[in-house]
Amino acid sequence: MNKIWFVLMVMPFTVSAQKYNAALMPDSLTRNANVVKRYDEIRIEIKEAGKAKLFEKHVYTILNEAGDRYAAY
Repeated sequence: MNKIWFVLMVMPFTVSAQKYNAALMPDSLTRNANVVKRYDEIRIEIKEAGKAKLFEKHVYTILNEAGDRYAAY
């Protein structure tokens, strides 16, 4: 039973990771680049007057050590 639970927990992450497979990026994006921004989403939910929630999702592909500063985002 524990093995099935583990597979169900890990599976969504595996499927999501394949969407941004670095091996499938064209050379035109990676040539002379340190990092490639693959996805950027910013969403604001207004709850009431004076209250809001900010949601951010960013996907970066770091190609070398010069792009390491994006790893901490």
